[in-house]
Amino acid sequence: MGTNFGSRAVIDGMICCLDASSKQSYDKSYVDAGEWTADGGGNALPISNWTVSSGGATFFGQNGDGNSRLLDTDPWGRRALVWDVSNQDATSNADGGWNSSNFPINNQKMYRWTTWVRRKTTGNGSFYMGLRGRDSGGTNVGVLGRDNGTNYTNPYLKSSGWWGNANDWYLVIGHVWPVNSGTGDNHTNSGVWDINGNKVASPNRDFVWRTDNTQSMHRTYLYYSTNTSTNQQWFEPSVECVDGTERPFTELFTDPMSGWKDLSGNKHHFQPNHYNVTTDVGGTPTFATSGKRWNGDPSNSFDITSTNGYTIFLAMQTNAGSSNSAFKFYTGSTNNSTTRGIFLHPGWSNQTMYFDTAGCCNANQRTQVTIGSPMTSMQIYALRSTYQTRNIFLNGVSQVQNNTTAGTFTLSAERADLGTSLEYGGDSSGWDGNIAYFSVYNRGLSDNEIKTQTQMLKGRFGIA
Repeated sequence: MGTNFGSRAVIDGMICCLDASSKQSYDKSYVDAGEWTADGGGNALPISNWTVSSGGATFFGQNGDGNSRLLDTDPWGRRALVWDVSNQDATSNADGGWNSSNFPINNQKMYRWTTWVRRKTTGNGSFYMGLRGRDSGGTNVGVLGRDNGTNYTNPYLKSSGWWGNANDWYLVIGHVWPVNSGTGDNHTNSGVWDINGNKVASPNRDFVWRTDNTQSMHRTYLYYSTNTSTNQQWFEPSVECVDGTERPFTELFTDPMSGWKDLSGNKHHFQPNHYNVTTDVGGTPTFATSGKRWNGDPSNSFDITSTNGYTIFLAMQTNAGSSNSAFKFYTGSTNNSTTRGIFLHPGWSNQTMYFDTAGCCNANQRTQVTIGSPMTSMQIYALRSTYQTRNIFLNGVSQVQNNTTAGTFTLSAERADLGTSLEYGGDSSGWDGNIAYFSVYNRGLSDNEIKTQTQMLKGRFGIA
């Protein structure tokens, strides 16, 4: 397992566990610079400022033309927000990317610069990733080359023409070493890496802080492209202090920095279509759902079958009833009710919850119950299917049981959505709710197991 769930937790059969109040599951310091300090922990770049829009973003001043943030796929194939450069001009000059605002550094420490980058259309032009070395007054005084001790006021950790395949994501890494660390080799992890952790290109050079460096910045560009079809994208840039608080090197290739991470150890992470940080509800961190969607791993990897059964727990509240969905495991690519593998309406205006299996909406496919006013505050729900029966539990007590035979289904390899679904507005979801916890079991838990897990979660989230 990926974490310690406590002695009261039911873990047998748990294949996914997302907890908004667990730093292991969601660490907002990697998306919100307000959580970061120069002395270690998190990311200096507030990618929570990225929204679907054109031009620059707060803290990220645009370089050149053709810049926007849009929804596409991340290095692991999940739908995610990326920085895109396309439709730039044909002039050989600045063609996209950003210059970040300044952030403080401790020149006694090492820092790691990264960004994911890909070319969807290779075109031409060069990639750049670099920094500035600034003093306390903000003057660009430069940094020293790790290999030769020369002062550089226009330092690039990597600059070159495109090195790889179209559509493949690559992770670019560079390091800035502590003051007075001298000359020597680049850090072994500096360079360009593919998604499998293979180094495909070397860096320009690493750098060393000067004694008067107290601030820096992150910059990365597409430059000198004369082909207007060149399409370059970036994902999850970062600057981290290398002192043991940084993400382990191997995890850079397996875990998204901004995602909601699976604590079960099965890597069923969910990637957001946004970078907003958690919202407290009664002191509990949650994810507000309005206008947001979390995209999961290909859903057939969840190892759920209609014959073996399953159980799904949610800690959530619905602030206003709406025709929407809390989650959907798909059985195909069509965005309508026929592709509901496992699906939950979080509560319509009639405060009724609808739990659908293998489509919609006859008695063999639907289990429903009116929850009433408790739906508008944080509660623990469990949805259980044992093939012959389906139940909806509220705070450990079964509210309804459907004894008809559930339909069979095969989950799609394309998507699982949390917080809404493409069927109901997708990335412009209208469900006004909050989700604090989501877990999946690949078996139908017993009534006693559901009570045990519910009691643990009620204590976890302060529910009476």
